[in-house]
Amino acid sequence: MASWIVLLLLAPAISAYSPREKPGTCISRVFPAQVCQPCEIVRLCSHDGNCPGTQKCCRTDRCVTQCEEPAGSSNCDVDTDCGTFDNRKCCKNTSGFTRCAEPRQEKPGKCINRVFIALACEPHEVVKLCSSDGDCPGTKKCCQTDRCVTSCEEPAEKPGKCIRRVFIALACEPHEIVKLCSSDGDCPGTKKCCQTDRCVTSCEEPAAPKPGECPAPSQVESGTSSRCDVDTDCGENNDKKCCKNASGFKRCASPPSTEKPGKCIVRAFIALACQPHEIVKLCSSDGDCPGTKKCCQTERCVTSCEEPAAPKPGQCPAPSQVESGTSSRCDVDTDCGENNDKKCCKNASGFKRCASPPSTEKPGKCIRRVFIALACRPQEIVKLCSSDGDCPGTKKCCQTERCVTSCEEPAGQCPDTSGIITTCEFDPERNCLSDSQCPSDKLCCSFGCGKECLKPVS
Repeated sequence: MASWIVLLLLAPAISAYSPREKPGTCISRVFPAQVCQPCEIVRLCSHDGNCPGTQKCCRTDRCVTQCEEPAGSSNCDVDTDCGTFDNRKCCKNTSGFTRCAEPRQEKPGKCINRVFIALACEPHEVVKLCSSDGDCPGTKKCCQTDRCVTSCEEPAEKPGKCIRRVFIALACEPHEIVKLCSSDGDCPGTKKCCQTDRCVTSCEEPAAPKPGECPAPSQVESGTSSRCDVDTDCGENNDKKCCKNASGFKRCASPPSTEKPGKCIVRAFIALACQPHEIVKLCSSDGDCPGTKKCCQTERCVTSCEEPAAPKPGQCPAPSQVESGTSSRCDVDTDCGENNDKKCCKNASGFKRCASPPSTEKPGKCIRRVFIALACRPQEIVKLCSSDGDCPGTKKCCQTERCVTSCEEPAGQCPDTSGIITTCEFDPERNCLSDSQCPSDKLCCSFGCGKECLKPVS
């Protein structure tokens, strides 16, 4: 009797120093979803405090609870306590204790959409074969596969998009239909279930990533509005790519600007919207093109790489004659405009600025022509010269057609007046300084001591 009294006196002291929850977790087991009958229940412990040493109170069989060693030591204070060579982290459990745990890993794709009866799951019905995608092999995800069951399965839709194809708009006859897959889950690895021919659905790798490079992670947004897994998730008709931000999450972002010097050749296309099947995008930005080539619209619905427009004719003026301000910065001649003769020239400080070439007007006048009074459209303009200095010999830069400027011989030459002597007085009504002060059929020619408007000779 005395021994029983001693045990009863010691029992409160033992329980006071026995923690209700010890470090570690019970070994994960899966039991049949059947209710335990009262006669089947065996409860050898109620909590960890009832167990000796490091043992925990765990469910070891369907209706049995008893003491056993935990699945593995998982006490921690910081992540490094969980091991240097794995990815476990030190996390708080529902009781507020810190334990090592695998981080949640979300794989690309979505679970198959299912509809279950809206009934709460009883504890004995719950079967949890996985907790996160990280528990599943390969490309499988952790999904709700039954009302109270969570298990691994292939996603309903894998990352990426099918290659875009155009098929003849004819309904498929029953004997033509070949269905080698129904969803991405039927395809191995990263392959998707795509329409590969007019009446054929089969597995294939998704469309290739877009050209270009991702910007620095710090330049990629951190919001959730542009989540992505692959480039094609960011849209088909833009240059956005799926890039990692500073937090390591994938978001849609435009590649950094890589515009090269020069401008694309000016072209005019029929004003018709491009149909999706007509669009051919061989580049997205200048950075996708080799050497000095730029990414230009080379046809109505085609974007491809080509050399920039050629420099304008003519010579740059002396550096001292080029302005030093910042309003006309340039890299190449076409930066100074399409419909003028300005060139990109270095000033006295070595910086590039737009400047008109020096005047090099040659003697004589252009042949006088009459053109229809219609404004020239950009695609009609042909400018083979900008000034007389661009033309060889005695040729001048003239308007030879309504929208064409080219080199040609002048209308005539001044007559020989070497033996004529006149008084050296300037009379505005008789004398001239340049051809522009003379009627269209005359030239400003030397005449004695000055110049007068005279009819040219062949």
